[in-house]
Amino acid sequence: MQQFLLATLFLGVSTIATASGPVPIACKSPDDLNKWAAMWSKADGAEYQEAGLGLSECLVAQEALFFQVMLAQKGLFDGWLQGLGNHTLVVFEPSQKAHIAKLKKQMARIAKRQSHDPKYGEMAKALAAQLAKTPIREVD
Repeated sequence: MQQFLLATLFLGVSTIATASGPVPIACKSPDDLNKWAAMWSKADGAEYQEAGLGLSECLVAQEALFFQVMLAQKGLFDGWLQGLGNHTLVVFEPSQKAHIAKLKKQMARIAKRQSHDPKYGEMAKALAAQLAKTPIREVD
């Protein structure tokens, strides 16, 4: 089944729209973070966008775990970070814009808070810098 990323707001949770309907993007446990990380390593096209957005949602939902996993998988972090403008900060429908803007603000607050952490500070500073220079892009 071909998937199209349409990260829309559905009952307060990001979703992916598929041919069978919206599928919530959630990060409620370490298993969810592991799922997105595993998907990222082999993702392309819509899966790339889905996994990238899933990782971003995990940053907000599981902040400490996110940085712990990313520290151990620096290549994953670097790829995710460089692609923020292509997988997370992209709006496919006007109804998504408020949610993506809120997600970006939450990510920036976390980056600022973690920037003083001795273990994760450099990663957090890199995240803050990338967020600052990456606008939310609207796709027609």
